[in-house]
Amino acid sequence: MIRFISRVFGVEVNAGKAATLTKNTMRAVEFNGEKNAICVYNDGNAFYATGGKCSHYGAPLIMGGFSSGKVYCPWHCACFDVKSGMKVTSPAVQDIGSYKTSVNSDGDLIVSLPEDVKEPAAYINKGLVKRDPSNTQQFIIIGGGAAGLTCAESLRKNNFTGSIKILTNEDINPYDRVTLSKNFRMNALKTIIRADNFYTDFDIEILKQTPAKGINIKEKTVLTENGSINYDKLLIASGCRARILKGFEGLSNVCTIRSVSDHIKIKPLVESSKNIVIVGGSFLGLEAANAIKNTWADKEVTIIESEKVPLERVMGRTIGGLLKRRLEDKGVKFLTDKIASNIQKHDNKAVSIDYNSGSIPCDMVLLASGSEINTSFIPKELLNADNSVRVNALMQTDDPNIFAAGDIANYYSIYSGTSIRSEHWTVAQDQGITAGLNMLGLGKPHISVPYFWSNQAVNMQFVGTSGEPGFTESKDLGGKDEGHITYFFNGNKTVGVGIANWFGASWIFNSLFEKGLVPNKSQILGGKKFEDLKEEFKKYA
Repeated sequence: MIRFISRVFGVEVNAGKAATLTKNTMRAVEFNGEKNAICVYNDGNAFYATGGKCSHYGAPLIMGGFSSGKVYCPWHCACFDVKSGMKVTSPAVQDIGSYKTSVNSDGDLIVSLPEDVKEPAAYINKGLVKRDPSNTQQFIIIGGGAAGLTCAESLRKNNFTGSIKILTNEDINPYDRVTLSKNFRMNALKTIIRADNFYTDFDIEILKQTPAKGINIKEKTVLTENGSINYDKLLIASGCRARILKGFEGLSNVCTIRSVSDHIKIKPLVESSKNIVIVGGSFLGLEAANAIKNTWADKEVTIIESEKVPLERVMGRTIGGLLKRRLEDKGVKFLTDKIASNIQKHDNKAVSIDYNSGSIPCDMVLLASGSEINTSFIPKELLNADNSVRVNALMQTDDPNIFAAGDIANYYSIYSGTSIRSEHWTVAQDQGITAGLNMLGLGKPHISVPYFWSNQAVNMQFVGTSGEPGFTESKDLGGKDEGHITYFFNGNKTVGVGIANWFGASWIFNSLFEKGLVPNKSQILGGKKFEDLKEEFKKYA
């Protein structure tokens, strides 16, 4: 057991023999009974030490991967710089501690903790500056979601001391939206990412219930119901709203699944309902079905889905089919290859839904039928034909003072070789960081590998961008468990990878995409397997 030695000036932790921590490996170190308190690394040139847990949901970093000076979270692919502990990519929000190392005369690797560090795995905020009243610049952020928050943090982390204002339609601070459809037992208000004191400490002003009504490019103002607000630089990160099907509007037992207010409405309705119909086999709809069955197994849950296999276009037929079977094992019913065509109402409530050639009774309806981007207030000259916002590699629009990030941004992806728009949480977070850097004129292109996850009846992850689903590699995990990796191609190029129940694949693919080492279609169809890629990862780590 690795022990630590108290000193007057702090604590020295013995992390074991330095010689056994070989190049490109890492080791967990116990401290005060916490097995994963510290992680130590050898990149071949020096030893480093950080806190041992990811600042997103607390995953032990030792279970993840270490490559090119970065440690990857095993659960959701966040990564950190092992030299500084700084977050490199999302979904992590905070940084982790970094500590000095040395090798003593006995060859032991020693981690030196400052006297004030009682929990080395604790999450921290590094390098954020406060407002300087003498700096008269004002940066405005439209949207209090993932991209808006990370942009504000990126500005303060990179020494911007001017005014930062975030305009949001909602009446609460930015929150972790992706958890809402996965758990209806929790208190939705606990998904708030940063407490009030964070915004106070770093002088970030949130203007709640203040939707943007327009933008005057010439005057450099954002128009709101309460007047106009001047900006020097502007980020538009207004996101999406849930699509409401015609005829479903305003009914008391019909809900969308997008906001804290939606979540608060859903829970009591589920509790009082027997027959629940979910319209749409999207990630949100499938996660909601799984969450309902996990908590209320006696509820009748039916999903009406237009595709023959849920998520086939996104994750491929094999993974989509596996998810369908696992949800059916829980009692979820599917009406696939069906379209909800009409709704029958009584006393302002939905009582049944018509589809193709049938009808199904309902006590409650959850709409998971897609989304619509919030760009109606944006000047037309900044928009594409589909109303998305054109941006370059810096997340900058056609106007040099206006940037866009998140769901609304149409950007060129170096991984697909095409212009794309993504509605995924981690992509929005990373784009917000990039936008913040370039609002400051730092000229940093957006190069983060797109990634998302959906942990429900099947643990699903996706690395890269969409394409044509091709070859699927599978493995038997015993019993009913199956692991699958589906490759997506654009021509001969591998542009994305769908993953189901294959632990460790996501961060390996993330690193390989970064390095340009993902095999192409010909190599995959020629027999290259994931085990071969693991060896590639080790070779180029």
